[in-house]
Amino acid sequence: PLNYRLLRGARYVERTMQITVNDKVTEVVEGLSLKQLIEDLSVDENGLALAVNQRVINRTLWPQHALHADDQVTLFTVVAGG
Repeated sequence: PLNYRLLRGARYVERTMQITVNDKVTEVVEGLSLKQLIEDLSVDENGLALAVNQRVINRTLWPQHALHADDQVTLFTVVAGG
């Protein structure tokens, strides 16, 4: 799918794709990183962990981990305890 947007008066095209975030199908811009996804969702990163296709992604890799069509993203909170 394509999204048409205006940027400084010029029309440009963004390609979009569908991913699933915590069992909810979501449309995002192609090439979106995990970091950008968290920012777009306005989620607090404190104590947050992310898995893509059931593989936990290290927080240091979020900015460069690009999402792909049909990825399954799971956001969960890490709780320390004993």
